Amino acid sequence: MFRTRDFILFFTAIVFLVTAIGVTSFKKSISPSSPAQVQQFVDDEEKDYVAVVNEDSGLSREERLKAMKEKISKDSSLKLTNSPEVDEEENVSSEDEEVVAISGLQKCSGYRPFQGEWSFSKLEFDVVEGSRIVFEEVLSESSVRASGTAVVEQEVKRDVYLQLPIRSGPVANTSCIATDVIGVAQDGSLIRNTEAKLYGVFGPDTLVGYALDGFPIYGVSDVQTDNCGGVSIAGQYQYFLNNSRETVLNCFSAPPVSI
Repeated sequence: MFRTRDFILFFTAIVFLVTAIGVTSFKKSISPSSPAQVQQFVDDEEKDYVAVVNEDSGLSREERLKAMKEKISKDSSLKLTNSPEVDEEENVSSEDEEVVAISGLQKCSGYRPFQGEWSFSKLEFDVVEGSRIVFEEVLSESSVRASGTAVVEQEVKRDVYLQLPIRSGPVANTSCIATDVIGVAQDGSLIRNTEAKLYGVFGPDTLVGYALDGFPIYGVSDVQTDNCGGVSIAGQYQYFLNNSRETVLNCFSAPPVSI
């Protein structure tokens, strides 16, 4: 017969085993995880590094650039292109217009050669109402009937090409040059700024023509001028050509008219 004392001993053993198993499981669950293994890479191979110093070839900067361009041109995979215009040229503001200054020459940002039509064979100058006009005389005919007889009347009209202002002195701010034509010569031809050498035969007393700002342009002189190429003499501002200047003018000393 199963006795009470034996039952108590059996029950106590079971409780002890269950408690021991529970404690062991709990300790395993809260124990910190093992640290992750870190792999280290070690380069066991030793390498020698050599610094190479190019010897000075004794060539100048221009010669090195020339040699480099020749080397690049021989390589078909490379192409030489013109470097973009970085505006290393000084930007000068004149009358709210962007100006590019190159060695004293002030070109407008929209500078372009004049390509319009210009017939100068019959052009003349005259001063009318405070302006100097460049005109061509045109003969017009009109038919008038009087008493049944047709009468042809001829009338001479002026076809005005330009109306230049007449000024005695420059204004405070200079104006940039928008095109290669900067004036009109005495014979009616256009004065192009890049053709200063064509007028090099004329001396300082010879009136070559008039600039688009109205000031007269005279021949070659050694007189000291301003940046535009003009100077006031006896109260009248005028431009002079100069052998040290490749252009007729560097800028306009007053606002020019459009051509």
